[in-house]
Amino acid sequence: MSAHTIEVAGRTFEHKDTLKTSFKLWWKVDAWKGKYRVGSPLLPRLISYCAKNKLRLLVDGESTATDQTESEFDYQNDYEQQTIKHNTVNGGGSPLQGFSLPVETKSLGYEVVSVKPSTSSSDWERFQSILGTDTPYSDARQEQQHLLPLIVDKLQEGYKNVIVECPTGSGKSALAYWLPLVFDNSVYISTPLKGLQSQYVQDHPFMSSAMGRGNYECALTEEELEELDLENCSAANAP
Repeated sequence: MSAHTIEVAGRTFEHKDTLKTSFKLWWKVDAWKGKYRVGSPLLPRLISYCAKNKLRLLVDGESTATDQTESEFDYQNDYEQQTIKHNTVNGGGSPLQGFSLPVETKSLGYEVVSVKPSTSSSDWERFQSILGTDTPYSDARQEQQHLLPLIVDKLQEGYKNVIVECPTGSGKSALAYWLPLVFDNSVYISTPLKGLQSQYVQDHPFMSSAMGRGNYECALTEEELEELDLENCSAANAP
């Protein structure tokens, strides 16, 4: 067998963009369908994705196990999801008014600011409306209430780079989500972890994901590969 037939069914509507863009499947009649070459790295990822999201996956007409999880080396547990109130089905929220970035950054050197949980945050009121019914987050932790005003102030002062060092579960993902809303700008969020990237997209469905070219299938069909006498073709070794 040179290729596996793939069929994904169930409550797939909220996953349609991922199934089409990331897993190269197409909607046909009543399910998402496609073919993967034997050994394709997309198949184990699709199995994990379907198991995690409770979608019914058939490979060559047979149902796959539903208790598989992603590799511990490729997925960071969503500790934050368990400790902050947020809803992954809401929209992107509305930008705040009255905030803008400077046209030019300045050479300001550097400054180290230590934030302690016991410190009162008197500036959070300016950002309170960022927690709305149309956003994934309905609550903000004390650390976030301290950090967001500080980061915004430093960016408005003209600092080009702001480095935030926080422990796991302190809410860095929410900060990365809130900052574009504060300044009404589009941003890129970069992470070396595929699992964390998947978590961002899952928690924020309005985001788009772009991975390294080695994570994508070759655009040529199997027939085209055979005609061109190419083997092990993928986006990673494309010219």
